[in-house]
Amino acid sequence: MVVFAPNQVTEPHEFAPKTRQVTLNPSVTSVDQVDFVDNSTVPVSGYIRYKDTDCFANNVEILINNTRFNPPVFTDSTGRFVIDFDPGTTAKLTPKFEDHVFIPAFWQVTNVNSPIAGILFNDQTKRKVSGQIAGGLCKKAIIESGEFAYIKVRSVDGCFEKLVEITNQEGNFEIENLPPLERMTVAVIHDNPFIDKFFNDQGAPTVNLSKQDTTLEFIYFAQPQIEVVSGLEPLSPTCNVIVMDQYERKELVIKLKEQYVVTTSDDGVCYIDSASIRIINGFADTTVEETISNGVLLYEYIVGKPNPTPPYLKILQLISTTLEGNRGEFTTQGVVTGIFEKLSTFVTQLPETPTLVLHDPPGDGSYAFIEKGQKVCEKITLSSELNVGGGIQTILDLVPDIKVPIFFGVPNVEFESEIGPSVTALTTISKTSNNSMEVCKTFNQRFSTSEDDLIVGAQGGDLFVGAGLNINFGFANVIYFDSTLCQPIDTLSATIQPRQYGTTFMYSEYYIKKP
Repeated sequence: MVVFAPNQVTEPHEFAPKTRQVTLNPSVTSVDQVDFVDNSTVPVSGYIRYKDTDCFANNVEILINNTRFNPPVFTDSTGRFVIDFDPGTTAKLTPKFEDHVFIPAFWQVTNVNSPIAGILFNDQTKRKVSGQIAGGLCKKAIIESGEFAYIKVRSVDGCFEKLVEITNQEGNFEIENLPPLERMTVAVIHDNPFIDKFFNDQGAPTVNLSKQDTTLEFIYFAQPQIEVVSGLEPLSPTCNVIVMDQYERKELVIKLKEQYVVTTSDDGVCYIDSASIRIINGFADTTVEETISNGVLLYEYIVGKPNPTPPYLKILQLISTTLEGNRGEFTTQGVVTGIFEKLSTFVTQLPETPTLVLHDPPGDGSYAFIEKGQKVCEKITLSSELNVGGGIQTILDLVPDIKVPIFFGVPNVEFESEIGPSVTALTTISKTSNNSMEVCKTFNQRFSTSEDDLIVGAQGGDLFVGAGLNINFGFANVIYFDSTLCQPIDTLSATIQPRQYGTTFMYSEYYIKKP
């Protein structure tokens, strides 16, 4: 028995089968068809590199004789490719990727019988990154005169890096001759530490230049500033104090802006279109959440109570938050003039007095009437005196604990009450001066004197309608403002606060006079 194996002379080859076994003896001296198949291939390898860089091209296909090889051949992450050819092959190697141009355009190998290495293609393709670094959605300048700003382009694996200075205040840049890498980071470097930190915190974006150029915008958002356009004007040019009256209707016009670099052609102001704003309004004793839309907020409010404690100032604070999460604050103070009530001293009812006398006309079957919806008014004036006989100032205070119309200069007291059987009236009390008020009743239905012929005219047919109004008496601090001295003044005054009726009546004269 003899074992045959192929003889590997120079390079390692692979044969099938690896061995063959035959039997020879005196009667069998030869054997035919002892064949071996040489399955060996010859490797041909090389690299594809981007021109003028140390970066190699990944995922570039190598065509063989302008046709896809089987299996397809691509460069790996290091730019290397390997093709296994049958011995004796002659072929043309052509790199192909998107619109890239390679030099040489192809590589010819002839009668390959031993490995070939070191083939090098250069990818000639170049890309461009352009864009702008700017401030806010208005894209204002953020590079001061004398400051420096740069764009740094770097490959993720560090094989390429380029630093370019931005030479214009508008922040426009264009970086050319970049390798068409699939992953490149683009970062901003700025002399201003706040702007530099802002972009560092954002992180450098990664761009793909393998197929096309790209454009980037780097937008820096400055700290917003609250601008009160109107509604907080000082008293006068010579008295720089904000003064407002209690119950006065006020309107603030509020805007929000970002301030960037002032240039010869631009003021650097960028008004913000949308933001939320918290208003801690000491003038109105309220806190509300509002929204700036279309660049402006119109905020209306009614001035509240004054501050009775020196220096008599109240505070307005505005806190804004932009869509980017940046916050801005504004604080100011001013004087509210008006009444600050102390605790009520006592409550009393005014005398029952007729509001209306409906005279019954003489004659059988005749009568007088008040139509539904008719209003009847009376004016009440009050004063106070010290027990030594000297008068003191009396202040009528319509405390808005019943109903206060929104955004009305001086609040009214409004309530419903029963006047007589099945008759009710809506009563409105309005302040006409510091110590006078007007009381008006609007009746909800028609009523009249009697049509009965037993009691007519002067016999007692007249109808008396009236009430006794409850009144709170007390004292209050009244804050004035002396424009000459440009300072607030505090005085102590008596206050009168009308309430609802303690009693109401609707009597005929006959009923009043009868024993």
